[in-house]
Order: sequence, then structure tokens, then C-alpha cells
Amino acid sequence: MSINSSDTHKGDIQIVDDNLDNLNILASMIKKHGYDARMAINGELALKSIRSHPPDLILLDILMPGLSGFEVCKQLKADALTNKIPIIFISALYKATDKLKAFSIGAVDYITKPFQKEEVMARVETHLSLRKIQKRLKTQNTMLQQEISDRKQAEEEKARLEGQYRQAQKVEAIGRLAGGVAHDLNNLLVPILGYGEMLVDDFSPEDARRESARQIVNAGFRARNLVRQLLAFSRKQALEYRTLDLNKIIGGFEKLLRRTIREDIGIKIILSPDIRTIRADIGQIEQVIMNLAVNAQDAMPQGGKLILETAMAELDEEYAASRPGVQPGSYVMLAVSDTGCGMDEETCEQIFDPFYSTKGEQGTGMGLATVYGIVKQHGGNIWVYSESGKGASFKVYLPVSEETHIEKKTLKKAAEDTHGSETILLVEDNEKVRGFIYTILKRMGYTVLKAENGAEALPVLASHAGQVNLLLTDVVMPGMSGKALFAKAAEKHPDLKVLYMSGYTGNVIVHRGVLDEGIAFIQKPFPVKALAAKVREVLDN
Repeated sequence: MSINSSDTHKGDIQIVDDNLDNLNILASMIKKHGYDARMAINGELALKSIRSHPPDLILLDILMPGLSGFEVCKQLKADALTNKIPIIFISALYKATDKLKAFSIGAVDYITKPFQKEEVMARVETHLSLRKIQKRLKTQNTMLQQEISDRKQAEEEKARLEGQYRQAQKVEAIGRLAGGVAHDLNNLLVPILGYGEMLVDDFSPEDARRESARQIVNAGFRARNLVRQLLAFSRKQALEYRTLDLNKIIGGFEKLLRRTIREDIGIKIILSPDIRTIRADIGQIEQVIMNLAVNAQDAMPQGGKLILETAMAELDEEYAASRPGVQPGSYVMLAVSDTGCGMDEETCEQIFDPFYSTKGEQGTGMGLATVYGIVKQHGGNIWVYSESGKGASFKVYLPVSEETHIEKKTLKKAAEDTHGSETILLVEDNEKVRGFIYTILKRMGYTVLKAENGAEALPVLASHAGQVNLLLTDVVMPGMSGKALFAKAAEKHPDLKVLYMSGYTGNVIVHRGVLDEGIAFIQKPFPVKALAAKVREVLDN
């Protein structure tokens, strides 16, 4: 039975690809998630279908017989009937120039084949959500112009709505840009950090140039940390849950917090000795604390007090019934309070909404929205209590853990000697990164075979007369992925070990199955010693 209710209909998606297998795979995935899928095998049929019944989103191949995807996009963007429809290119073309061209003619996203179903679906739903926001804002704008007779009031309201729309577009663009350039930035930082470290080691302690080289390395590490912060903003990170003591997290985080918060703000920490453990990702909980502390700082431009408290809290069924989404039970409570300007009731109701900011153009509107998402992802809840002129208190409730043993990361002792004589097959599509890693491994005494991609690596492996002990490969490469390469290589070399590396975020790598337990992986950019130690560790284990 066909359901036409607007409450249940999720949207129409037009898929354009001359490859029937790709069409069927994408259509099946789209329908599985509750959307209607329409298919076209070339640009001409696609234009006819789209113009007769405009879809909510278009998945568009580039290389097709007849009209190319680029030409189809240009025609749609030139038509007032279709120029607002979001277009996502899905293509085997991977060069930066192709991606720049796609965005320059109006595409909202670009996915490189071979694609991951989860990644495609996540991007589709992201852009459909933005599309709904755009439609809702447009509808609200029309209704306001009809309802408000006074021209001045109508113009002011229109300006306010357009400002919200521009803010949403700005934040979305920043996130898309961050995710798109992070991988390339990490690849650039690999040789900068690596050769800088090698220079430091080559200069004697008395050589004045050693300190100059060290400053290059320090700047490189600061750039690496900046990229990681950018990634945390733009992409959902893979979480590593452990049993943790919230008091110890705050205690270990206190020094950084005091260095971050302005000196005219006093910090008071009150930790309950009776709290129980939680299951959480320590990095995400630290981000919650930092975001709430920085938000409190911004509310106290003339200085004030910042108070962090922990306590146990029992939320009963009556309390849970009055709070949608709350489960009754035992929780660890974290309260972050300030003596700042406070907020009125209307602001409190919107404070966790994405893109909502009380700081004007200086605010992104994502800080507290990020906190809300992290808390919810941990099965917890967060509420704000505030009045104008009386400060604010944010209370985070995290469910207690059934386990009492506090887990600690086991730090493996780095090998004292990271040199070796084994043979390593290095596969990396970035020439500068490949050259830098090759230099490191040669200096460590290894025999190194190198290849630009999987298709080139397999013949290199087959033609080598001796044993190859380790495959050191990038994860995401044109054509064959690092995981697929290892699977093929292991068929004829069952004793071959593998170490994966990538500059992509953890979430992307999870989709490629690399962060599974027991898999050796190193994140770009990496220090020279870290790579050498990791290679030695994989070979020895």
C-alpha cells in the first residue's frame, strides 16, 4: 500500500548513474531508509524526470554517455524550478580540480567512488535536513509577510530570518570545508613534522640551528592539534567507552582549565567523595567540561566565579515522567555554574538548538549543541537553570556504570631500538608523504619497496624474490583501499603483517573496518619516533 501522508513521507531522491549496479545499490539503500528512489541511466532522462517532478535531492554521476553530470548540474542550477535542489556528486573522479569544479557550479557535496553506504546515507540525510530548514525558513518568511501589514516590521522580520539562514549556511559550510581539507592538511603536516624532527636529531646540541628546527617541529604540532580540533567540530568522532571516575577527569583537567579561562574569573571545584563510576569517552567528557566552562566565561565579560561540582543523583519515576527521554535510575551529576549575566526563559528554551547563539556574529551556535549531543550519546541528560542577571547553572546527568573497576589505558613500553632489517612494502598515494616515510624506514635499516596505490603494489609484491614482512599502507586510496589491498596480498603471503595509516577522521576509518580490535593503525600526521616504534611493535608482535 502506498502511503502519501506528509507525516510519514521522508522525501524523493533522484539517482543518476549509467552503471545499473550502482543505480540498484543506491536505490535499495535509499528505499531501505524510507525514501522514494527514482532512477535515470543518463543525463537526458534525468533532466526530463527532474523537471516534471522535482525531487528533494539528487545523487549525480559525472562521467556518462551524452550529457555529463557537470552539464546536468549547470542546467538545473540555471532553472528557477530546480536551482534550489541539493545535488551530491558521486564519481570515480578524485582530483581536487574535479571537486572544485563540482562545488563551483552549485553542488553541495562530493563523494568519491567506491563509496561506503553508511557515508552516502549520512550525507544524504544531512543535506535533506538542511533542505527542510531552508523550506521551513522560506515558509515562515512568506507567512510573516502575509501576516504583518506594517512594511517596516515585515522587513525587519525578513532580515532576522535571512540572518538565521545565512548563519546555518555558514556553519554548514565550515563543517564541510573542515572535513574536506583535513586529510590534505594532515598529509602536508607529515613531511613538515617528520623532516623537522630529523633535522633536530641531525644537529648537535651545541648547534644553534637545532633550536630553529625545534621551533619548526613545535609549530607543526600546534598545526596538527588545530586540525584535530577542526575535525572534532565537523565530524562525529568514534567513541572509546571506558569505566571512568568523573572526579579524576576533572582533577586531571584542572590545570588546562585554569590556563584557558581568563585570570579575572575565579574557579572553584567541589568534588563529592561518594560518586560512582560512569561509562564514557574521556576525550568527549573533557570537551563537555571545556565547552561549558568557556560558555560560562563568555557570560562574565567583567569577571566572576566559575564553579564545578559533582554529586550523586537519584532520578525517580515521577521525575523522569516530567522530563521526556529521561530514564529513572542512578546518575552522576556534573554542575557547571557561573555568576554571569544569565538568560531569560525564551533563551533557555533555545540554548541547545544548533546554530542558536547569543553572541551575535562572534558565536557559531554549535558549542552547547555539541555538549547536548555528547551527553545524549552517553545516555545522559542536560538542563540549564538561569534567570536574567543571576548567572546560570548547567547540570549534566550521566548514568552510573555497572562496573566498579576503573579502566586505564595500557601504555606499551616503546622499543628501545627501533631499527630493523626486515622488508617493508610502503603504499601511499601522496608523493611527499611516501618519500618522507621511505626516508625514515631506510634510515632505520629496513629494505623498502614502495608503490603509489594498490594496483601498483600487487605487481611489486609479486616480483620481489625475498620475503616481505610488513605492508605499511594508507587506508583511503584511489581505486583499491588499503584494507582490500591487504586482503589480496595475504592470499599469497599469509604471514604478511599490516600497519594502516590515514589522515582521515576516526569515523571515516571505522566505516572502512580498520579500527576493529587488534588492527594496527597510526594516525597522520605522526612523529618520526612514533612511526618507527609502531613499525617495530607490529613486526615484533
